[in-house]
Amino acid sequence: MEDDFIALGIKSGRIEFTFNLGSGIGRLATDLIVENGFYNVNVDRNGNTVTMSVTNPSGGNQLITGSSPCCNSGLNTFTSLLYVGGHSSDVTSLTGGYFTSGFVGCIAQLSTSLNPAGILYQVNLQGDATNGAGVYLCMT
Repeated sequence: MEDDFIALGIKSGRIEFTFNLGSGIGRLATDLIVENGFYNVNVDRNGNTVTMSVTNPSGGNQLITGSSPCCNSGLNTFTSLLYVGGHSSDVTSLTGGYFTSGFVGCIAQLSTSLNPAGILYQVNLQGDATNGAGVYLCMT
């Protein structure tokens, strides 16, 4: 994973946000081990500093802040697609071996503010998708 990227996943049982803004990889990971249930994960990035807030099913909250190395602060992925949950190809090779499989579970809601005004927009994961692999409705 040499180019700029952001990745949110589960690694060794912990929720992890990994990112590269062009000057090296930054990583934030929870202390808590993920178990069954709905987790609320909020990631905010301001320049090269990232804050991740995770609320577990029983209401416990963990706040983690970290930075990427050096001074680059822009995420240059303008010509790339956004993959949510996984990919129909080999996830291991796409992530440089960092993740070995796509997400298995339910993503009930995804919102993003990838716009200059910072307005939060909800993404329709099925209606707005260009393509899908292993995508099903959530059982709530």
